[in-house]
Amino acid sequence: MLVSAAVFIAIFMCCLDAPLTAWLRSLKQSGSLEFYSPLRPAIKFITHGSPLIIAAVALYIYGRFFNKKIMEIGKTLAIGFVVSGVAVQAAKHLLGRARPRLGESTAFIGPTLDINYDSFPSGHTTTAFCLAYLMSRIFPKYTLLFYGFGILTAFDRLMGISHFPSDIIGGAVLGIGTGILITRKSTYSIDST
Repeated sequence: MLVSAAVFIAIFMCCLDAPLTAWLRSLKQSGSLEFYSPLRPAIKFITHGSPLIIAAVALYIYGRFFNKKIMEIGKTLAIGFVVSGVAVQAAKHLLGRARPRLGESTAFIGPTLDINYDSFPSGHTTTAFCLAYLMSRIFPKYTLLFYGFGILTAFDRLMGISHFPSDIIGGAVLGIGTGILITRKSTYSIDST
């Protein structure tokens, strides 16, 4: 499955990233994306890492005093946030892909700490999909809601032209993969909630 995802992402990078990003830029310049402008501040706030980590820590603290199950959920989410963040930062800085703001080139320059070359994979999307996977395992009835949050996060990163489409796909794959690893290594049975 990992090989299939890698092939799909590679094809997307080679054939679709540049034209899709150019199309999004033209929509933005023509004003066709104005419907999204009033929504963007609220979406940026809820999909940003700070509120997510605060929520995880708050669940942990609340649960520590009132409900051990909630404490374990907060702990699992905090671990997901940290592990997915470390994984995505390592990938970004090892690969060194140019951000769309630098132009339509989808070039990789290799290892770098330059913030203009940290596009692949999308960190926001990685974290959102990791947390969506973990929360879906805990509360399966709300799977669509959790993955909807991941999709909303990815959509926001595309609309802001912060990432190429394959950066979003790569982030989703890395996020879900990180979530799978966390559930396999967890001493707490995440499915028992």
